[in-house]
Amino acid sequence: VALCRGYDLRALGDGPGEYQAILRAAVLVSVLLMAFAFVADVSLPRSAVFLGVPAAALLALAGRYANRKALHRRRTGGQAMMRTLVIGEPSDVDGVVEDLDAAVYHGYRVVGACVPSLDLPGPEGRAPVLGAVADVAQVVVDHEVEVVVVAGSPLAADGLRRLSWALDRAGAK
Repeated sequence: VALCRGYDLRALGDGPGEYQAILRAAVLVSVLLMAFAFVADVSLPRSAVFLGVPAAALLALAGRYANRKALHRRRTGGQAMMRTLVIGEPSDVDGVVEDLDAAVYHGYRVVGACVPSLDLPGPEGRAPVLGAVADVAQVVVDHEVEVVVVAGSPLAADGLRRLSWALDRAGAK
């Protein structure tokens, strides 16, 4: 499962990636068992490959599903959330904040927003303006932000690349 990225923190609790990793691992184990039996000329019961591996995969999938539901319950209660900053035009920020608030189980708690200019009116929604887009790296450090969501296109490609490098140094996704 580890070889198939089944323990990658970005996939745990959200999306089909964690389930796909279990299935890829089951196929990989089946192929490796059959290859080992052929190369080592060992008699391997077919039931071990055709019944045992799928049964183990089903148990692992059920365990992942139960863990995911428990995580979603915790997130609905406000626990296990990632502090999130949304950057972009005020209208784009409002849309993203609304979407993230509607899907709490994804685990994003919006702590604020950064807009292109502090001279313009900020977003009308639930996200306080914490700074301008140019201040994102400092806002991330000051407010212990874990995730930054870019709404719309407030930055050109080169600016977005520099921002991702700065966020990486600050420890944010």
